[in-house]
Amino acid sequence: MTSGSGTTIWFAPQGFQASFVTVQYRVDGGQSQNYFLSYDSADRRWELPVQVSAGAVVTYFFNYQPSNQTSQITTPSYTWNAV
Repeated sequence: MTSGSGTTIWFAPQGFQASFVTVQYRVDGGQSQNYFLSYDSADRRWELPVQVSAGAVVTYFFNYQPSNQTSQITTPSYTWNAV
């Protein structure tokens, strides 16, 4: 994740291409939200801009499907403190 005037949740596959990437996240333990990420070919990563207040705690994980596979993969959960 990156900070600035907005926040971007991003996923950059290493050594493979993904057919799609979704993120499931919660802000401060609130309701879970699920979104498809868009591919940014300039940065070679999947992205989703979100609005998160400074000091918020974001817990998230990704689901993705490598282009050469038929099954989805789920990452571990991560926690990020917005600045």
